[in-house]
Amino acid sequence: LMPKSDPLAAASGSPLDHFVHGLGYFAPSIDDSGMFIASLKSQNSSFVEQVSAASPAKFGMKNYFAASENFFQQDLYSDHIYYEGGYIYDAVAAAVLGACEARKTSTKTVPVPGFQHLNEILALNVSGATGTIKFDRESKSRHSDSISFYMLNGQILPNRYGKDVLIYRFANVAVREDQEWDYVEDFIYSDGSTKAHTPLRDVEEIKNYTFPSFQYVSLVFCSLGLIVTFGSMAMTCVYRTSHVITAANATYLLLSCLGTAGCFSLVLILQLNENMGITTTTLDKFCRLYGALHIVAVACFFVPLYAKLKWLNLSIIERQDSTYNRFLIVPFILVTPPLVIYVYALISGSISWRKEVIEVDEYGFVLESDTGCGNAFIGGSRAMNISISVLAFLFMLWMCRYAQRTRLKIEHETKEGRNLYFVLLFHWQFTLLYVLCSCSYDYVESEVIFILVINHFLTGVARLMWIIYPFMRDLVRSLYAQQQEAFEGRSIDISVIEGVEEQLDDEVSGLTNCDL
Repeated sequence: LMPKSDPLAAASGSPLDHFVHGLGYFAPSIDDSGMFIASLKSQNSSFVEQVSAASPAKFGMKNYFAASENFFQQDLYSDHIYYEGGYIYDAVAAAVLGACEARKTSTKTVPVPGFQHLNEILALNVSGATGTIKFDRESKSRHSDSISFYMLNGQILPNRYGKDVLIYRFANVAVREDQEWDYVEDFIYSDGSTKAHTPLRDVEEIKNYTFPSFQYVSLVFCSLGLIVTFGSMAMTCVYRTSHVITAANATYLLLSCLGTAGCFSLVLILQLNENMGITTTTLDKFCRLYGALHIVAVACFFVPLYAKLKWLNLSIIERQDSTYNRFLIVPFILVTPPLVIYVYALISGSISWRKEVIEVDEYGFVLESDTGCGNAFIGGSRAMNISISVLAFLFMLWMCRYAQRTRLKIEHETKEGRNLYFVLLFHWQFTLLYVLCSCSYDYVESEVIFILVINHFLTGVARLMWIIYPFMRDLVRSLYAQQQEAFEGRSIDISVIEGVEEQLDDEVSGLTNCDL
């Protein structure tokens, strides 16, 4: 793709037509009037012979290239010399100039130390064939400010072959120098207009933003958390008639286990998203699954917890006359509208991975953007995301105060109020951290994913430790005590049987043969 290349013919509606139509292509630019191109054009046939003689590739060899006598005048634009020659020249010149400077400062004569040679190359700031030669010390690459680019645009030309055949030219529509684009003609988009109707955006890959070791550790610990959580659910179902489960309420434990499993599953989804979310389709699937699990994790935490706090605030006599399940009605009604909205958004396809465009230029190209998963509540809007996060933070603060009052009221009866207060306080602190992340533009994608993974994992551990573990511990102790009692009962029965056997032996031994 070159400004001076021949027009390209493509069948209407063909893949090549769709690719070239409205194409924007960026390439380094070379000044035709510069000294380097002028020097190349001035080379004659004798110079071609010298180059051919010096080339290690001879006639008949694999890499042999037969150059014509007027190669530098005729074939300059049809080969890569026009673009690559200047950069090859500047690369060789940079190596030579760096070696010369290193020889001046080096205490050794030959060879020049490699680190001194590299440092001198990175310190260059000279005029070359392709502009100012200077390098970035961190990336050790050519500084982007020192390279001029032009932008080609695939445009349809009028032709005499009919509407089934399209002729394209690659027009040089803009040149960038000193980080500023100078448009020499309008950029024509695929719809034929010169103005983008919507901001031009793309889906960025978020593959492997976090360290592999962090991914492996989080996957292992979350898998263990899921095993413990599902094991607790199974024990709750099997021993639901136990006095420990009856006192805690099986519905409360099952919902808490389901929400905890949702927290650990969110971590797995984030890690799978990093390693498999490459295309738009897979990103959308992970986004919808993440949103569904997030709602399950939140709903299965607040609904049973709010009902539990309401039930614990009753007196001991009132608890005997009232069931825990009755208090699930009000929070369930409050959670139902968001669930309905989410299901509708899921069916309509509005939940997807999207890029929120923050700033665009006058031609519709994105200057600043932020990628993320837009779900039913935030709708891809950062402002709405911040509002929802702040409301969640205030709601968590109210729940913490309510749990603190419950803790002080029932502390003489049970430690459950203290556990509920601790888990809510833990959630409140991490909700505050999430609000700060939502309100800041300074976090990159890897930091956001890291914070989300830590947030979901620690909230899952907090629920497991302060809600599920105490009841599972009491249940295991109760089952162990029952087994001990049963074992002691069997021991007493065995001793009685042994005593009866001894008595029968004595009586039989005292009988005579006649009596027998």
